[in-house]
Amino acid sequence: MQPSSGRSRHVARSETHRCHGSGMNQSETGCVTTVMTAQFVTRILTCAALIGTAGFAAAPSASHAAGPTTSIVGAAGAVGASSSPSISADGRFVAISTTQPLIPSDTDGLADVYVTDRATGAVTLVQPASSVLVNSAPDISDDGARVVFLSRIGGLTALVAADTTAGTFRVVSTDIPPHLTDPAAAHGSAPAEPQISGDGSTIVFTSRSNTIVVGDTNGRRDLFAQAFGGGPYERLSVSSSGVQGSGTGDDAAMHPSVSVNGQAVAFSSAASGLAPVGLGEHVYLRNRTTSTTSAVITAAATDPSLSADARFVALTTTVSLAAGDRNGVNDVYVVDLKSGAVARASTPTTTGAAGASDQPSISPDGSTVAFRSAAANLVAGDSNSLTDIFVRGTTTVRASVATGGVQAQGGSSSAPALANLRTVAFTSDAVNLVVGDSNGASDVFVFID
Repeated sequence: MQPSSGRSRHVARSETHRCHGSGMNQSETGCVTTVMTAQFVTRILTCAALIGTAGFAAAPSASHAAGPTTSIVGAAGAVGASSSPSISADGRFVAISTTQPLIPSDTDGLADVYVTDRATGAVTLVQPASSVLVNSAPDISDDGARVVFLSRIGGLTALVAADTTAGTFRVVSTDIPPHLTDPAAAHGSAPAEPQISGDGSTIVFTSRSNTIVVGDTNGRRDLFAQAFGGGPYERLSVSSSGVQGSGTGDDAAMHPSVSVNGQAVAFSSAASGLAPVGLGEHVYLRNRTTSTTSAVITAAATDPSLSADARFVALTTTVSLAAGDRNGVNDVYVVDLKSGAVARASTPTTTGAAGASDQPSISPDGSTVAFRSAAANLVAGDSNSLTDIFVRGTTTVRASVATGGVQAQGGSSSAPALANLRTVAFTSDAVNLVVGDSNGASDVFVFID
């Protein structure tokens, strides 16, 4: 998608069982590799027989893809719901939160974080070796090795940073005791919205805790960064002069999106004093190298998604930033921070208001954006009256369809995760996107155009 010329600017156990989707016994094939340390447990299920089966589909190569395809991440028909996909830049690795037992020994029925290697079929359960209730909201590095996620540990919520290659994890928080207790939760605010930079160097998260950095007295949810391996915390939701945001209500910093090297972070906030803009929620860019904060556009906006090099920002706004946008509802735009050009991504094929669009996810190079929309006039033949997932490059493609283009019989209610120009992961309630999806619950799918 090429921006237009406007000047407005704007995520351990080892047993003998049968592999999912195959007739092989794990003890006979060595399908399960268990890596255990004193601190971290990861279970890996990797069977050649799984690749391309209904349970785990390998990523098709460009030379073999016959056209747009849709595959499920997880096991089609398995009991349990999946959500919160995060996908690596090349589309190979997908992290999800699911209650599905994707390895046989996962019998607790609670949400776990899994990473699927779509090239090999390997499935990794990422879980601290502790009394864990629920793991959710994963975000994955571009090489698939590092994952950040939220974990209910000992009755509290912690942000966990896991290195699945090294088999280590740590809780990202201040003054963490040896046991897995989250001090942020103890002060009335658990961490939220974990993000990791593409190179795996930087973790970004939000929290209302006032003990993470010195001088945090605004009593509001702020945005913080820390190196993956630990070290000092940096508050990002401050002005270029270091003044913290203020205002009435929560005025939270939220929706962070981080560049590939972790040095630029986009976020939204309704706090005043961060940059010279009016009241309401706005999208900001924090440059950690120069310690500056700037508004992406002066109009009210939310839901930022930042390209790898921090040049492009996709966002949601009800304000008309392009000619012909008269629908008065949320639309998705892409802003070129270098040229100031603005392009409307949720561009209809016909005139008239047809529904809101939001929750964009931009490609690493900034040329393509995925988003969800209730609009029925973004592509021809959209007659399901449901929220769908779309990908906008030079043209608009509906991603929440079955292989062959059959439209979904269920809506897509959460944000998509765009890997590259042609691969997007998304959550849908539809039961007709892949054969055998009979669980009646939300699942995560990958669409390749």
